[in-house]
Amino acid sequence: MIILNVLLLVIVLTVVIVWQNDRKEKQVVPHPETMCLPCKDLSLHKDDDIWNFVEFTVTTDDKGQDICCADTQEELQNLVKLFVTRKYREDRARSPDYQINCAQNSQYADKKKHYATRVVNVQRAETLRNKGNIVWDYNDAHSFINNGLTYHPNNGTFNVSQKGFYYIYSQVTFQMNKTMDLGDARSMYMSLSHFIYHQRATMKKYPPEKLLESSQSKCELQSDLKTSNSTSYIGAVFYLEQGTEIMVRVTDPERLTDNCYSNYFGLHMI
Repeated sequence: MIILNVLLLVIVLTVVIVWQNDRKEKQVVPHPETMCLPCKDLSLHKDDDIWNFVEFTVTTDDKGQDICCADTQEELQNLVKLFVTRKYREDRARSPDYQINCAQNSQYADKKKHYATRVVNVQRAETLRNKGNIVWDYNDAHSFINNGLTYHPNNGTFNVSQKGFYYIYSQVTFQMNKTMDLGDARSMYMSLSHFIYHQRATMKKYPPEKLLESSQSKCELQSDLKTSNSTSYIGAVFYLEQGTEIMVRVTDPERLTDNCYSNYFGLHMI
């Protein structure tokens, strides 16, 4: 019995000595330093910024640019995660080898190039100055322009370099509010209209031809609500010749919402 007690005492003393030595060797982890990045480099979508940036300290530098700062370990991890995610999406969208997983028949499986594009988020100021075609934000993290398609940001047109059948689609959302409705009495348009036009390479000296149209009467859209929205979606398959230009137009560009999820355009070869 005495021998057993001595053994137990030796074991306890050994454990205590090892624990004390291990405690001395451990280093105290310093508090993370503050890290700041431009908020625009962290933005995945303008509509999501309010949620993604809520934990950061947002300041403004001498150039008027918003700066997001993190000073805890969790905040630093989220800051880096947003930065890496945005850079990955931007690089992927600009990569010439990036292919869209379109629903295609197996007979096209050997084709290496997919002719496709998708752009979101209307550039309002440029669109109003253009007084014609909608100008899109092709630098948005969710936009891409692939092989054989070219976008001209100065006039909002897309050029097709490969002839074939394409599915063309667009969605826009108009904002209805009482202040803007008062000006409709002076407007030449009685409807909110959404169009997709095309211009053949051999018909440059003539006006573009209409492919699709969606119209809604402004009178029918009026409501007692202070603000409401009206969404229009159009899309169909067309055969496009090489060099054809595609563009989107609306009757009331000043009514387009700022929500990038609500306004977009795209086409892809089928």
